[in-house]
Formats: sequence, C-alpha cells, structure tokens
Amino acid sequence: MTKRTKMLIGGGLGLLIAVPGMALAADRAGPPTTRAEVQSRMQERFAALDANRDGGVTQAEFDAARAQRREQRQERRTERRGEQFARFDTDRNGQLSREEFTAPRAAGAEDRDARGPGRRGWGHRGGGRGGPEMFARIDADHDGRVTLAEMSAPALARFERLDTNRDGRISPQEMRAARPHRGGPDQPEG
Repeated sequence: MTKRTKMLIGGGLGLLIAVPGMALAADRAGPPTTRAEVQSRMQERFAALDANRDGGVTQAEFDAARAQRREQRQERRTERRGEQFARFDTDRNGQLSREEFTAPRAAGAEDRDARGPGRRGWGHRGGGRGGPEMFARIDADHDGRVTLAEMSAPALARFERLDTNRDGRISPQEMRAARPHRGGPDQPEG
C-alpha cells in the first residue's frame, strides 16, 4: 500500500487525526467503511483529547495528549529493544557476540527482499505530523479550541470524496479507485 493510499484511507486519515498516536487503535481495526464508522471514530478520538470534557480541545490538551503518546511510544520502544536483545542473545549470557549481532541483520535483509522494493517493515509511520500547525489547520474558526465538528470535518469530507456512489459505504472498489495507479509487471510505475 502506498504512502498516499494510507493517507487517504488508512491509519493517518490525514488531517482528521489530531494526535498521531490516537490513530493506532483505529489502524489495527482497518479503515472505516461507513460514514457512521468515521463519525464514531472521530467521537472516540475527540473524547480522548478533550481532557476537561468541555466540548473543545485546546492547544494545551492537544499538546498533553501528544506528550503522553510520545511517552507511551518510548516505553514500547524500550520494551521492544529489550525483547530484541533477548532474541539476539542466543546463548543468554547478557552479551552479543559478533555472530549473534550480525545474524539478525542477515535475516532482516531476507525479510526486506521478500517484502519487495519500497516496502518497509516494523510498521513504519511517517514522522512530523501534528503540533501547532496541525492544530491551527483543524481549528477552522481560529478561536483556540477545536470542536468535534471541526475535528470531524476533514474526515467526513475525505469519506465523501471516496464514496463515489454516495451509498454511505466505501466499497473495496472505491478504495482501489482512490489509490494512485501503480504499474504492473509490464507497465512502468507512474
């Protein structure tokens, strides 16, 4: 799946995700296929951001949620590194020999070859999303608070663009049609 496709229909859902990490649970569930699913996910994300439950998300609430998510990611990274070290340390002596250190890299190269060109492993997600710039884009009336309606508007607009037959559901055919054309074996990529 291309980066652009992921932005259109997948985990990012672009602007609609005010806090990059808030999308993780939705990513695992797959992209929403009905308008009701989009609205439900937006309500869940908004509720998670609106810490004081006043119906608006301020820059401070937004930043606090991002900081919490960043901390959670760091904790998971630390945990994964420990697990990875334990996998590499095959003789369980608490140290990595040259052979133990290089063996996973060879296996990783085989995995990358199997995935094909341009495919990344480890669930790579683009960086740099979020922050004051995103908050300002979502805060349509620039009052310093993002409402559920402001947060939902980009996601619902994106849904409407994808739902070409206007039946309230994004079919697999509509998802495929939204993807940029990729050349097959006989065609150049474009």
